[in-house]
Amino acid sequence: MKKQTTKEQNKADIRPLDVFLLCSAYAIAASFITVALTININELVISAVALAICAFSVLVLARIAKTFRAVVFYTIILGASAFIGGSLLLIGLFAALALCCCSLAYLINNSKSPFIWGIPLIPIILALFISPNANGILVAISPLPATILLAYSTKKRLDRVSAVCRISCGLCIVFLASFFIALYSVKGVISIAAAKELIVELKEAISAECLLLMNELMATLGYELSSIDVKTLVDSAVGTVFNLLPGLIITLSNIIAYIIHSLFLTVCYPDPRKSKDELMPMLEFDISLTSAIVYVIAVVATFVLVSGGSALYGAVAENIVVVLAPGLILVALGGIRSLITKKGPSCLGTLLYVGVIFLLATFSVYAIIGVALAGAVFIILAYVSDYKKRKSGN
Repeated sequence: MKKQTTKEQNKADIRPLDVFLLCSAYAIAASFITVALTININELVISAVALAICAFSVLVLARIAKTFRAVVFYTIILGASAFIGGSLLLIGLFAALALCCCSLAYLINNSKSPFIWGIPLIPIILALFISPNANGILVAISPLPATILLAYSTKKRLDRVSAVCRISCGLCIVFLASFFIALYSVKGVISIAAAKELIVELKEAISAECLLLMNELMATLGYELSSIDVKTLVDSAVGTVFNLLPGLIITLSNIIAYIIHSLFLTVCYPDPRKSKDELMPMLEFDISLTSAIVYVIAVVATFVLVSGGSALYGAVAENIVVVLAPGLILVALGGIRSLITKKGPSCLGTLLYVGVIFLLATFSVYAIIGVALAGAVFIILAYVSDYKKRKSGN
């Protein structure tokens, strides 16, 4: 008798009640995203609903995994975000997005029912009633691209880097579509010239608002600076943020994609020992040699191309650094941990590892760039070592 694979067993185990629960979970979470982003609601009410969505998300995902242990880390992320003063609305939106992606992706991969494809219509219909415009429809379907790409990546058992890049693309598509809708709404046309004009207007509006807040803050604290100095400081800060905005959006999407992909794997494979052969390919985190070399070149360009006509290329290099740094930091941490445990546990090695994490926790730009640079060096050295082994025939 042919032995069933884990995926076939999952399809056989999924019950109609679970299908109904997951369909309802997607509909509720997507509807929350639609309502929260299209209607002005009392802050206290929306915060309470956001907390309820967080709890609902944890319970549903624990139900899929059949054990609460699979969602402990996810629960810690939500709780820690709220504890350190994060916006409850943003935390609720993230929990809703994670629930949408995991619930529908699970159904796509494990249920043969064609009715699951009708579930995304519920938030769309809701959007047509409360916000019948392009923005409302976009918000209603915003979880779908990432969900479909999550289902595809896990069904094909792609490695973690490939999966995260695809899911992140699904999220970035929504950001890009939002910008085009805003551009057309304000300018009435979609073009490069109109986009540049809108960005300049946004930059000036945000600078003016930040300048007003800065003056009020300094007056409250009793500091005295000339209006020219304050304006220069604000314009410089806002300009830097806008220059790095593409990289920041991609990096944020990558981080969200990484968390959602990790959550989905722990939910679908709560016991890694029983599904090791199927799970291991999806846990591989291999950043290419090309990415490592590009990062090193981008770091050099960031510090060299800082003025004149080369400043534009320096800004591009900065965005590349921002996008590649998180993945290379993970490589660096893995490499450091591997080095310090190679000869057994070491107090000095543990202090070094904890020290690196502490440096990263300070959000120092130089620490982040330096640790990521160490990750790039690890990748390059590993490639050189493998090349020498292949050349020697070992």
